[in-house]
Amino acid sequence: MNGLRLYLRSRHVIIAVVVVAVINLAGWIIGRAEFRPNEDSVWGVPWLLFLPVASAVAVALSLRSPSDTLDRVAARPLAAWRGVHLLVVVIPSIVGTVLLSSLLSGPYGAVAGLRNVVGFTGLTLLSAVVIEGRLCWLAPLGWGIVAMTLGDPRSGMVPWDWPVRYDDDFGAFVVALVFAVAGMAAVLLGTREPRHEDQ
Repeated sequence: MNGLRLYLRSRHVIIAVVVVAVINLAGWIIGRAEFRPNEDSVWGVPWLLFLPVASAVAVALSLRSPSDTLDRVAARPLAAWRGVHLLVVVIPSIVGTVLLSSLLSGPYGAVAGLRNVVGFTGLTLLSAVVIEGRLCWLAPLGWGIVAMTLGDPRSGMVPWDWPVRYDDDFGAFVVALVFAVAGMAAVLLGTREPRHEDQ
């Protein structure tokens, strides 16, 4: 148990949880404010649904190892500890986002909030493994911006723009869930860090 405590402390998990709480507070302040692609747009997406990008980045950055070399040669497998770490930081993010998005009215609600928090978290974790831990924000931020500006929540096409889709879009939820499962499975092996430096 001492090892797990040291692991969580070395990753600054408490700080990550506090950051997620602050992000949720920001969501409460933002409320029902919407983003509209242009002034004539007939639909708008609540900004609240994009806050999970910030929460997901906080989660992924907290998973970075302070000593990647030690992690690679550790006698004890760290996958279980990373799993506990993920639960400790992701659950407050999910609960906060779902509670806040349940206060929205119209076609967006708790389902869209849950979808975005799990989807962006998975995408960020995949980015931390495939690209690099400290660059984990690139993929979710880029995807979110493209979805906001080019996506259409009413489209019947493949839901590549899942972050802006309505609650009842089953395909969008499936895409987000695939990202979540793939990202969480991949990050159990650790994030990708520069081999020439200890973080």
